Amino acid sequence: MSLAERADAFKRWATTQPEVMDAWLKLYRRMLEVINPTLEEAGITIKDVTRVAFPNSGKDVVEQRWTAALGMTLAQSTWEFGKTIGHISASDQIIALDHLLTTGELNPGDHYLMVGIGPGITLSSAVIGINQRPSWLL
Repeated sequence: MSLAERADAFKRWATTQPEVMDAWLKLYRRMLEVINPTLEEAGITIKDVTRVAFPNSGKDVVEQRWTAALGMTLAQSTWEFGKTIGHISASDQIIALDHLLTTGELNPGDHYLMVGIGPGITLSSAVIGINQRPSWLL
């Protein structure tokens, strides 16, 4: 079975189903309803976010569904790293944070937005402000 062909067939089918498209739009609205208060509490806007992490997934999902909904690019996400390890449950965003800090892709003054999507479409988000390099990297 070709998973790429199967995914393409699903996309073609889903775009013809109004209820599927309505569900995606509802999910995007809910995602913003979770993220916007998180950004407000952190005292920043989405434009201040240096990098964003979602559960590790395929390029199309991250680029077309998640980063686009936030007005961000794939390069601002952790997809490039995530594609090398795949989805590892609730640890995706934390392991990506460690990677970004270790490689110097996040530095003091940067903001890292983590977005979680769990069972039952449970959405969560957090902003981490980078104030200094972690002591284990000095």
